[in-house]
Amino acid sequence: MPRFSKEFSQPRIMISSTRRNGSSRYTSAILGIAATGIHRSIKLISFTSQVKSAQDDITDIAENVSLNTSISAAVGWAGDNETPQPKLPAVPTIHDLSNKDHNDNQTTAPRTQQS
Repeated sequence: MPRFSKEFSQPRIMISSTRRNGSSRYTSAILGIAATGIHRSIKLISFTSQVKSAQDDITDIAENVSLNTSISAAVGWAGDNETPQPKLPAVPTIHDLSNKDHNDNQTTAPRTQQS
């Protein structure tokens, strides 16, 4: 079995707030869990390219994790009505990565212009 030496760093979301009632603490926790889930699903997708026999099963699991973490992030922000949702940096989704890998593996003939 091959060994993998490349280590992935875990993303972290930092949220600061001056609110006193503690609801931002829960938002921060939910978003931290969501960020970890997204990181893990991306890691699973990249791993599937190395283990072809399990690609469909791992892709299904990664898609479910990605969906659940997206929902968790939305719930976290929806629960904190007083704090506006920040613009987060774009994170590639599982479908983006899957489509990119699929498109990279396909060879297509160059398109010609029709008159």
